[in-house]
Amino acid sequence: MEEILKMEAGRGLDAAVAYYVMEADADSPADSALIEGAEHYSTDISTAYQVVEKMFKLGFDLSLLHHSSGVPGDEGYWYCDFRPAGTTMPPKCFWVDHQKDAPEAICRAALLVKIAEVG
Repeated sequence: MEEILKMEAGRGLDAAVAYYVMEADADSPADSALIEGAEHYSTDISTAYQVVEKMFKLGFDLSLLHHSSGVPGDEGYWYCDFRPAGTTMPPKCFWVDHQKDAPEAICRAALLVKIAEVG
């Protein structure tokens, strides 16, 4: 899970989301065709919303928050979690914080949940 938190937004993270969350037909998230062909989940908010919709279909609720200090020039950070629908903060709730962009926060949180299910 630590490696997910270290991944930069971009093609590698997009491929991991395509493989683990969106259930793309590939041998692994490192598959070169998957890396090249994956949607831009981690960098485009409208595409990241496809991840949100997939997680809803899988029975998860979403919390997505933005926080800034209020100081001019502070872009703030995004916080995101997916948890089983109808619950508050169960043991298998993964909270991703201090992400620069909302799509990146959505992707990381969804990946953490899906990988925990498999692992």
